[in-house]
Amino acid sequence: MSLFTPAKDFFLAAFLRVQKKPYVIITESASAANDLYERLIYYLSDDYKILIFPESDDIYYENFSKNHDIEIERIRCLSSIEYFYKYNTLPIIISSVNAVMDTTITREIFNDCSKLIKVNNEENLKQLVSFFISIGYDHEPIVDIPGKLSVRGGIVDIYSPNYPYPVRIEFYGDIIETIRFFDPETQRSISNTEEITIIPTREILTSYIDMTNFSNNFKKLDFSNCIDRKPILNQEIKNILNSKNKTMYSGFFKSGTIFDYISDDFHIINFEKDLALSQLRDYEQRLESLRKNKEKRGEIPYFFPISRIDVKSLKNKLKNYNSLNLSERDKLETIDKLTKKLFSRLNINLYGIDEIIKCIEKNNEENKYIFLTNHKDRLIELLSEKKPNLYDKNQSKLIDKIILLEGYIPNGFQINLENNKKLILFSDLETFGIKKQRIRSRKKQIKKSTKISELKVGIFVVHVDHGVAKFLGTKLKSDNNEYLELLYANKDKLYIPTEHLDRIQIYKSGRDDNPKLTRLGTQEWTNVKRKTYKATEKLASELISLYASRKVQEGYSFQSDSPWQSSLESSFPFQETNDQITTINEVKADMELLSPMDRLVCGDVGYGKTEVALRASFKAVNSGKQVAILVPTTVLAQQHFETFINRLQPFPVNIDVLSRFKNKQNQRKIVEKINNGSVDIVIGTHRLIQKDIKFKNLGLLIIDEEHKFGVSHKE
Repeated sequence: MSLFTPAKDFFLAAFLRVQKKPYVIITESASAANDLYERLIYYLSDDYKILIFPESDDIYYENFSKNHDIEIERIRCLSSIEYFYKYNTLPIIISSVNAVMDTTITREIFNDCSKLIKVNNEENLKQLVSFFISIGYDHEPIVDIPGKLSVRGGIVDIYSPNYPYPVRIEFYGDIIETIRFFDPETQRSISNTEEITIIPTREILTSYIDMTNFSNNFKKLDFSNCIDRKPILNQEIKNILNSKNKTMYSGFFKSGTIFDYISDDFHIINFEKDLALSQLRDYEQRLESLRKNKEKRGEIPYFFPISRIDVKSLKNKLKNYNSLNLSERDKLETIDKLTKKLFSRLNINLYGIDEIIKCIEKNNEENKYIFLTNHKDRLIELLSEKKPNLYDKNQSKLIDKIILLEGYIPNGFQINLENNKKLILFSDLETFGIKKQRIRSRKKQIKKSTKISELKVGIFVVHVDHGVAKFLGTKLKSDNNEYLELLYANKDKLYIPTEHLDRIQIYKSGRDDNPKLTRLGTQEWTNVKRKTYKATEKLASELISLYASRKVQEGYSFQSDSPWQSSLESSFPFQETNDQITTINEVKADMELLSPMDRLVCGDVGYGKTEVALRASFKAVNSGKQVAILVPTTVLAQQHFETFINRLQPFPVNIDVLSRFKNKQNQRKIVEKINNGSVDIVIGTHRLIQKDIKFKNLGLLIIDEEHKFGVSHKE
């Protein structure tokens, strides 16, 4: 069926509403699947569970760790299909053609690894926890994301992918006393439930690998091109049960597909089927070329399986379902005539709120108008201001012929009804001239993504899954897609699609030397992350103790402003801003309290943060206390030193700077002055926090550009 995009989405949503059946919608690419999801959710009510079945991140013929977040999304989708059979819900699965070809956990193993937990049931806690670990859950101190598990005495916290919140299972002996959902951020309980179903979190479960079948598949390999590789692969296979990194060999044992989960109750909708098949053929050719090159170099034996079904198998599976093809490229005349009669594009002159109002007034009775907008309140305001007769003040709503819905379509269109009546849909493009969609994110975006413009050739970057690498630039590959070229240890290279840029961050460190590159195909990066997590946990514990002691410890109350303080502040050569005055007053008020001050001052360059620090420092010195100002660079230390000298010159204040600009002899002299209290204000770099520095009477610590220091350094 040939339809332009907005009408195609509308037609599809209406079709799904009428059919009331579960559907799998297959698109030509992952980006097309995501775009369709974002558009379709606005048309369908909460009665429909719309999910993305994403493409696996498997890198075929390579030994890389999988992205657990993607596994979670795929598992969650499979769970929704199982939920349909139990509770007769209506899932709509949107997936790319490559995603449905990626193999996954078999339905049999999925069901065997799903466990129903009920209040008042008897369960052995240790055995239950062991079972959870066997189905892919990671044991962590705190449960905040799906796939995590925590045990504290008789309480088990677990975050199963099939629920929006983690659950807290509380035992009394071997009896499950309560089950509560809780907020992963606050860790506070939300609501109780009588039962839950815990599902697996990984597509590959070590405990459920059929090693007999694995061995049989291994025997089919032909090592004539790489005899020396056979003992290596043999050893890796023997160790596979003890390793989390099984991606390279998943083709031997990961044999399930999404089609194993969907019965003939499901219907298939193919979006742009011809385009999808064309792109699929290109992808298969590239994959075949990769396999042959690997075989030629002796990196893999002949007949090495991958975790993906072939095109023939895909076509055979699709034959089992009723299907509908939707396309903008079909040229079937009879269907085109029908769709052109039903749908049409808006008049090109119908652009802007004034023109839209004219159109509504001109066709006063015949037509209905739907505004699909992300700016509903503003649109009501505009319509009621420009034409009050369109707004019913008594009912606080627009007249019946106008309907406002929150949502997004790329552009408007009209549906031609009987008797020359029309249903006209306006998008934000026609109403406000806004083309950009405000995305409804399926999950929280916590970290800021790196921009490709920030990446310079030769800098070091960190890939969340693969570790530290050197950025070599971008390359246009044979598939006409742009890739980031990353160099790892042993001169290994990895090509990352630019759409995966969100998984890369620029390497930052307090040290000047170059970082060690990560070795690919090893557990090195996984171990680094695990050690970092443990170190962070230890530091967090220390910080909790530190902050607890600060709460109960009585601080020093600085004296009220002296005449010298007023004299200094009046000598400021500029007019203070309102925010600057407020900040200065609040800082000085904090200093006069008995509790220790812990305050963060934020502001752009040139907005007077240094003046705030200077006045606070002078107030501390007037009370007989020393001040330490910690800065990240020697240049900044010298700049602050000169500023403080100039501003405090009329007053008897001893100021010094400690950095590598001073030779060792001068540094020793300054350290002595700091320790005996003869220096009132000292400005310095990391040198200030070394063990030989022992302030005689430190009263105030100021950290400039605090984000450039480590947490432990600051605390």
